[in-house]
Amino acid sequence: MVYRLLLRRFFKSPSVSSPKSAPWWALTTVGYWVFAWVVGSAIPNITAMSNVIASALVIPLTYIIPPALLLGHWVQRDAMTADHPWRPGMEPLSNRADSFKALARWKRGFRPNWYFKLVLIIFIIAGLGFFILGLISSITRVKDSFGAPGGTASFSCQLPAVDESGNYGNLTTFD
Repeated sequence: MVYRLLLRRFFKSPSVSSPKSAPWWALTTVGYWVFAWVVGSAIPNITAMSNVIASALVIPLTYIIPPALLLGHWVQRDAMTADHPWRPGMEPLSNRADSFKALARWKRGFRPNWYFKLVLIIFIIAGLGFFILGLISSITRVKDSFGAPGGTASFSCQLPAVDESGNYGNLTTFD
């Protein structure tokens, strides 16, 4: 996409299917890795920061929200089996036998295929635990990495090997 949008448009590079595009593609690859190195060096401890993002966004979007949406859909679908068919011109919600305030509708929603719904509930609870533990550990890791003696800085060449006294120790010997 970068090749097509930037190099083809602004630098008039050849089509990707052309044999002449190989040097341009190599230039794009080298440019990508240089950009990745600059970003990785400019942001201190980018690994810990990416762990926070993964814990806060990727885990819920993968393990919590999809099963919760599926469970909600199945419960609503099964709960409306006692409702009257909807016809054009009816008042909204007038075809329902009861509402979700009634325990009977919840029972109707959970009773069919209850074992699949139970597995989804267990999966959601496990995902919430995974989310909470991941978030706590990644935030603790970020806090520890920035609070360590010597700290991390942008574009630093310091080694992260710090002993208990805050010294870097003898790092020049290779045994």
